[in-house]
Amino acid sequence: TLHRPSPTATMMSSPSRLVWHRRDLRLADNELYHSDQKTIYSLYIFDPSDYSTRQTGISDGKGGQLRSLNHGPHLTRRLIDAVYSLRRALR
Repeated sequence: TLHRPSPTATMMSSPSRLVWHRRDLRLADNELYHSDQKTIYSLYIFDPSDYSTRQTGISDGKGGQLRSLNHGPHLTRRLIDAVYSLRRALR
């Protein structure tokens, strides 16, 4: 049987830290990773609103407005690569 300590016991024995990455995925100059914390949890959430369309304010000539993606495919690919890179660096 695998023994897992209770979350309360783990928190009491060593303080933990949660780092929520929003736009900045760099580690080298991130003060939160250069501390005495033994347990650091990193979190990145892909926001669905970043991948939806938005109005540009430019007329489409038919009484409507042109729409644009907040994050297109190229920026999305770069972001996914950056998250994978962060994950590898933290292992």
